[in-house]
Amino acid sequence: MKIVGVDPHASRPYGWALIELQFKGSPLLRVVDYGDAEFERMVRIANGADETVIEDPYLYRNFKTAKELIRSAANLEGALRYERFTKVVWMNPATWQATVIGRAARGKEARERVMRLQAEDLTKQFVKQKDLTDDEVDAILIAYVRAMEVYSQYRQT
Repeated sequence: MKIVGVDPHASRPYGWALIELQFKGSPLLRVVDYGDAEFERMVRIANGADETVIEDPYLYRNFKTAKELIRSAANLEGALRYERFTKVVWMNPATWQATVIGRAARGKEARERVMRLQAEDLTKQFVKQKDLTDDEVDAILIAYVRAMEVYSQYRQT
């Protein structure tokens, strides 16, 4: 099963990662590719994936930024659904972040610091490159958490 994780943006390229999940007793996960992509390329990347997981946009204090981000993410979903390329799944940022860091860290700064350390450790298991962007790390983790959800559902059947 191929899962594309997407960290959408309104004013810069989307962060994305393609993960392959194989069911052989325990799950076998492999990061096939990742990077940053503009809208049209992002649609082509998602073509052929079984699922595309888009991070649900935060509602920032700046309404204009939030509106642009929501439009950008919704446009991607619309293009993917229109072409019937892939199943589209939305993931709340708190869902994947809680899976990665747990709920131990208190306060915004502590959570962000712990999340970055955990994210770096986790992504090092999949990717050898050391200089990943924050968007690439987020996209890898979004796809990873979705893969674990899919695997959990698979085990229950």
